[in-house]
Amino acid sequence: SGLTRDSLFACAAVPHILAALGITSHLVFHSHDWQFVTTALTVKQALLEGVLQSAAVVLTSHNPYDSELTDETMRLVTLRTAATRWPTLRADPDLDQRDSFYERMLPLLDGPITTVSRDFAVELTEDPLQTFHFANHLQEIFARQRVIGVNNGLFLAPTCPFPEKV
Repeated sequence: SGLTRDSLFACAAVPHILAALGITSHLVFHSHDWQFVTTALTVKQALLEGVLQSAAVVLTSHNPYDSELTDETMRLVTLRTAATRWPTLRADPDLDQRDSFYERMLPLLDGPITTVSRDFAVELTEDPLQTFHFANHLQEIFARQRVIGVNNGLFLAPTCPFPEKV
């Protein structure tokens, strides 16, 4: 799809754009959702190639939605498509099939997965609708990497004084 292609292009371009600007070290990439999770790979490739000097990638997931990522499509950003070139996910190698952005990229993150609230973190890892339907394919990765909810927006108590109109 166009969104998949654009997502991969953006994730591949970011390290090179920063290098062209002379920004190559002490970087933290804060990616959001499946559309930008491929920076977990492209940033590591840029580090190995000497494009970047030091960098880490973290992710905030706003929803459990994921998208298919075939070997053919992934070749747009890497030749690293063979299962032996990736960290193992499951104890049984025959079940270590990775068909989506999250399945391929989440294990490459440099920190736990964060979400928009503590409640949503619990839902992603415990609610039957998530664990058996929407995000069932991610439960082993969530357990391994942890999902941490960071309350923000509507999940925070209002603070006083409220901003005043001037």
